[in-house]
This record gives sequence, C-alpha cells and structure tokens, in this order.
Amino acid sequence: MTLSADELERYSRQMGLPDWGGDGQERIDTRSAPALIAGHDIAIDCLDTLEARFVLNRACVALDIPMLYAAVGGFTGQLSFIHPPTTPCLECFIPHKIPTEKPQVSGCTTGMISSLEALEAIKYLTGIGRTLAGRLLIVEGVEPRFDILEIEKDPDCPACGSQAE
Repeated sequence: MTLSADELERYSRQMGLPDWGGDGQERIDTRSAPALIAGHDIAIDCLDTLEARFVLNRACVALDIPMLYAAVGGFTGQLSFIHPPTTPCLECFIPHKIPTEKPQVSGCTTGMISSLEALEAIKYLTGIGRTLAGRLLIVEGVEPRFDILEIEKDPDCPACGSQAE
C-alpha cells in the first residue's frame, strides 16, 4: 500500500505524531518546480506520477541541476542519473503516455530502489565511483535480475533537444 502526501498527513494526525512544522509537502508544477530546486546540488525524484517527474525534469534542464530518476511498479524498479547536456534527460527515454492508473507498488521494491537512489546521490555529491549517467538500471524483483541499459539522447527531445521550448 502506498500513501499519498495527503493520506500520510491524515494518518500522522490520527496517530498523534508530532507536527514538524509546515504541511510537509509542496505541490510541484511548472511554476513551483524551479523555486523548489533552485540553489540545490541535485534533485532527487521521490514523486509518484510521471507527469510530476516530467515537470521536475524540465526544471532541472532549465536550471542545469542534475536529477536522480527513480520509479517503481510492482516488483520492478528503474533508476538513472540525469544531467543534460551530458546525459539524456527523462523525456529522451520515457514516452509521454501518462498512465491513467497508478501501478501497484511493493514496499520492499520501493525500499530497494530508494536505497540505490540515495547511494547514487552520495556518489555524485562526493565524487566517489561511477554514477548511472547515460544508463538506466532496471531491477526485476521477481526473477531476480539487475540490468543496465545504455540510454541515448533524443535530438528532437521537447525538453533538451532541438525541439526544446
């Protein structure tokens, strides 16, 4: 079971958990995204919709801020380090077909992918090791299997290519 930010806030109030100040969330859209990430060394995708990820991607491209992309569906996860123009952006390799339904998510898959995402952030921020720049890690938990695919820039990408707005 995955909780939205609103559901998590309601649950926290019901459980009597302390209020840490603020509402604990910011809505990301084309107006708020640049302000949310400006001045940061990296943007870490912890978003639950592809539409929100595309918004974050565009803001990162515009502000030249690296982005860690992570997504989970069922027992499968994906992870990549994105920093155009050195790497493809999210829109270079993810189609713009926005799913109408949220996929079922396994908590253990989410935990594994988020741990790998944190490791990627630490590697980037410390300069230790090789990030997933230009590559997409796909984790299949059922088999189990880890695959790394090379991803390429789309010269006609609407976010970072010749078609960029």
